[in-house]
Amino acid sequence: MLTISPRRARSGWAGPATFTGAREVDGNVIDNARILGASRRQVLGSIVLPSATTWILSSLHTAFGFALIGAVVGEYAGAGKGLGLLISNAQGTFDAAGIYAGMIIITVVALIAEWLIGLAENRLLKWRPSQAGSGHGI
Repeated sequence: MLTISPRRARSGWAGPATFTGAREVDGNVIDNARILGASRRQVLGSIVLPSATTWILSSLHTAFGFALIGAVVGEYAGAGKGLGLLISNAQGTFDAAGIYAGMIIITVVALIAEWLIGLAENRLLKWRPSQAGSGHGI
């Protein structure tokens, strides 16, 4: 079974995405909020955090796929439980149905997780304008 230490869990993809999202905030927006009397906490909660949330959620789509692949490869390489072991045992016994079953389970888990991340993204980013017509005539 694959275990992740708290130190390794903190050094994931969300850190750089959070930093980039916070750095991408337009300085004029922050200056205008400060002129209007916003405190540091209000600027953080109303301007910086929503900007960073878009970056965090977009990187979460990619990071989850890598995490799932890493977990399965780790289980394949030397675990006592898990889908990787199931696929490894099926491969060793030439059980094609077992290999495909493991791959289908991984695919279903990835699709469900992607759907849940999409739901969270839609819920957390309701303030974002619709991007349905953003083709600009192309």
